[in-house]
Amino acid sequence: MSEQGREIGARVTAHASASGDAEADLLALGQRRRYASLFLLLAAITVGGVLLSLSWSSVSIPVGQVLTILFGGEADKSTWRVIVMDIRLPRIITAMAVGIGLGLAGLQIQTVFRNPLASPFTLGISSGGSLGVALVILVGPATLFFGATGGGVLNNLGVVFGAAIGAAGVMALMLVIASRVQDMVIVLLLGVVIGALVSGIVTILIFFADEQRTREFVEWGLGSFNRVRWDEMPFFTLAIAFGVLLATFRMKQLNALLLGENYARSMGLNVRTARITILASASLMSGAIVAYAGPISFLGIAVPHIARGIFRTSDHRMLVPGTLLVGAIIGLACGLLAEMPNSNLNLPINAATALFGAPVAIWVLLKTRRGYST
Repeated sequence: MSEQGREIGARVTAHASASGDAEADLLALGQRRRYASLFLLLAAITVGGVLLSLSWSSVSIPVGQVLTILFGGEADKSTWRVIVMDIRLPRIITAMAVGIGLGLAGLQIQTVFRNPLASPFTLGISSGGSLGVALVILVGPATLFFGATGGGVLNNLGVVFGAAIGAAGVMALMLVIASRVQDMVIVLLLGVVIGALVSGIVTILIFFADEQRTREFVEWGLGSFNRVRWDEMPFFTLAIAFGVLLATFRMKQLNALLLGENYARSMGLNVRTARITILASASLMSGAIVAYAGPISFLGIAVPHIARGIFRTSDHRMLVPGTLLVGAIIGLACGLLAEMPNSNLNLPINAATALFGAPVAIWVLLKTRRGYST
């Protein structure tokens, strides 16, 4: 080939390469714009959900009055300020924190175990918290067991302390198992078995308890967003925030683990340390939620899959913040559904979360059967 021919060939190759790079850049730019639009949309829905939750319940308050109260103004009715600031706002913060915490915990656990149906409760953390509460309500002194459904602050803290100790105990056991057992399927199955064992102990305690204590424990087990008071809010939100921070710092490690532990090791990742840290983050958030809001079901499964469906990606750099927003929205929606606006009736939170989460779990099962993988 002549020198001129080689030069023309080189120019054609360079032009094709430049065209390919330009096309890839355009695709990447379009993807970034799509993600930005989704984040803005979800943020707007979250703000709208907060305002709707503050204004629409058993007592309807105009949105304008809600905004006046939030910005320190005087409402037309003095009782509206009490309703918004002392009753609804703590409940809304709790609902968002529960959705965020369980959503991120579920996302991390599903990635670590590479199982689309894994959730915080698969590890037995919920059962551990239930055992702690059962010991307080069903076995402890009579001055403690009234905290489950709205006793004094000290009584409520007794229930919280019992749930936290029980959840932390199971969490510590699972972290020890995870540090010693390499096969994550075995770890997952051990979590299920331990959860069943702990639930069996709780059932025995219920069998021997008196009727009043049993009723209190059952009401606690239904879950509620109304238990966290302002003086307890810093402890609850700090635990969730710390778990979110750990999840944020582990986004790259989650991406590596998604491709398998061998790939993660080839990238220089200390798999055991990453796994323990991720499980600690998920367990911390789950344990705090069980302690303060009760054993909330299904959100840990549903929220991550909804986020994946919206963003259509497995990249945790998008999924972690996306799950945070989706979790907040789903938490608010479940709170609204449980409150049954324009009615004095309140559904148990676990009923509302099941209505949202169970269809998602069924969809995942059907997809998994057809070869779907997360």
